[in-house]
Amino acid sequence: MRCKHCEYRLWNLASRQCPECGTPFAPSEYEFVPNSVRFLCPHCSQQYFGTAGNGHLVPNAFACVRCHQQIQMDEMVLLPAEGIEEEATVAEELHWLARNRHGFVRSWFSTVGMALVKPARVMQLAPVDTSTGDAWWFALVTSAFALALFLLPFLLIPMAVTGGLSVLPFGFGAACGCAGIGVVTFLVLCFWIVTAHGMLLITGKVSHSMERTVQAICFSSGANALMAIPCVGMFIGPVWWIISAMLMLSEGQRVGGFRASIAVGAFPVLLLFGAELWTTYGFNSAFTTITASVSGTRDTQYVTDAVMRYAELHNFAGPDHGLRLLEGGFLDPWDYISSDTLTALDEVPLADKTLDDVEGMTATDLKTAIDTHAKALPDNVIAHRVGDFVFTYHGVTLNNCPADLWIVICSPDPDSNADSVTMVTVGRVDGATVAYSVDAFAAQLAAQNALRAGANLPPLPDPATITHAKPAAVVSPQ
Repeated sequence: MRCKHCEYRLWNLASRQCPECGTPFAPSEYEFVPNSVRFLCPHCSQQYFGTAGNGHLVPNAFACVRCHQQIQMDEMVLLPAEGIEEEATVAEELHWLARNRHGFVRSWFSTVGMALVKPARVMQLAPVDTSTGDAWWFALVTSAFALALFLLPFLLIPMAVTGGLSVLPFGFGAACGCAGIGVVTFLVLCFWIVTAHGMLLITGKVSHSMERTVQAICFSSGANALMAIPCVGMFIGPVWWIISAMLMLSEGQRVGGFRASIAVGAFPVLLLFGAELWTTYGFNSAFTTITASVSGTRDTQYVTDAVMRYAELHNFAGPDHGLRLLEGGFLDPWDYISSDTLTALDEVPLADKTLDDVEGMTATDLKTAIDTHAKALPDNVIAHRVGDFVFTYHGVTLNNCPADLWIVICSPDPDSNADSVTMVTVGRVDGATVAYSVDAFAAQLAAQNALRAGANLPPLPDPATITHAKPAAVVSPQ
């Protein structure tokens, strides 16, 4: 029997106060193995033994058989029975609350085991007046342990492949990720506890304050240690945690299983509903944006490189028309179509044919068709379109201009992609490609036009306004 505040041994004390820290105590606050503790009369030291299931006296108030004084169990002096060690007197206890005595690791494993197979017993052994700090600490330690084992294979595999060279950068990234997930775990616990206790208050009366709900949710996290099991742990752990929390809350707040299930299950249901909405709308939107960015950057890079290769062979002058890149094999017909757009080859004009007809044309017919398009461009052309790409190098010598000048813009053909544009990608003279969201592109276009003005070049219009039939040109004053 030890002080619940400082672990001081309270045996053989007539005072009801811990001599070490001054915390009051009563023998009835403890449970013992039956017949393992001697209860001594405070007047004559007559000894009695507790025969109840919790090791208490039955009855707990009576007249002493020796001195005939009326005595109560909480007035008596306690000692272990002869030949019995102190540890053998302790009935089943929640080791986490006595981890200073049992050891941190042993106490954690013991409490996790109880949360898995005897969740209601956890609440029976957790005193109502116990600080919730112990419960919070247990939940955070359990989450950290499960997460660390879950991530361990992802650390070992790169180490094995690289001979240990990746351990530092990956370890740092894993540590940062764990810290972030720890914060998220704490916030999730807070919302779960508030939601569960709120549902209990809505559906009826509760026996204790929110602190008891904190104990139930946090101690039940021991079941989530199963998340550390490879592959299947991420599915088993959370489900077992929810079931354990239901049983603990039912026992801790003295409510029926149905109310406990509603209270505990409310937050996971809301979480799943929110995740479904995010997956349906937010994730799809984000995935579409990322896909458009990656594919647009790749496609634009290929066209930009083709323009620069052509220019290197022609005194750093860009082709008179973007279709000219078909000659000499700089580009193939489908290279003018970005892979994430709705534009089709048979929608891109090539004289009286389309890009879909290139493979059946002779070199002479192809040159004639390209010459037709080149001659059709106005003399004061600024930019023209081929498929999903707008070529903006007109009037520029590509080895004597700002390095970040745009020469190609991947802007989906407005005739085929009216409402599906999410990203615009530009290719620069220095060979770099940069993707911008539609919302951010206007500001980038303004900055590019300021750069062009410094190079005595006319401003570019919004590339979405440039079509095959309507290239951008300098407007002559009337």
